[in-house]
Amino acid sequence: MPDCKDTEERTMMLLVDAGNAKSKAMEAVTAAKRGEFDKADALMLEATEAMTKAHQNQSEFIQDSLDGNESTVTLLMAHAEDHMMGAIIANDFAKEIIELYRLLLPVRKGERK
Repeated sequence: MPDCKDTEERTMMLLVDAGNAKSKAMEAVTAAKRGEFDKADALMLEATEAMTKAHQNQSEFIQDSLDGNESTVTLLMAHAEDHMMGAIIANDFAKEIIELYRLLLPVRKGERK
């Protein structure tokens, strides 16, 4: 069984990275709403980087399990996984919403294409 302290630290990093991914995605939507698409794109890149780190961490937990090194599932771990799923959904929807703003803001401003 993996060391409890290591598992707790990895769980906290999963929680932090997933939270950062979600926050950056939501900031990107706000930037797109203001028509700041370069900023929105940069924030989505940061969201993707944070999501990648979270996913790598999650994959390590899964690999540990496959290798026979099961971790005890704690409330903190369940909370981190919940944040991970929320971040995935937020990132997916943020991409779509930003694209909608790209299409709709010019129309709203009277700049029909």
